[in-house]
Amino acid sequence: MAILIEHLAGKWPFWMSPRQCIVVPISEKSFEYAESVYKYLHQLGYECDWDKTNGQLNKKIRNAQLA
Repeated sequence: MAILIEHLAGKWPFWMSPRQCIVVPISEKSFEYAESVYKYLHQLGYECDWDKTNGQLNKKIRNAQLA
């Protein structure tokens, strides 16, 4: 496992990633829709999350990339 982690430098293949996708709503108005998209993807078996924070879209995307 350690060799795999070191070789991939933390950039896991999609099928092996602990979080395969993240839903980022554009504004507070779209939180409800973002949650429904998250639930749909989760039911399909994807490991996903959705960003519930208030903030600028650029900051949300950057935080998701770093995570």
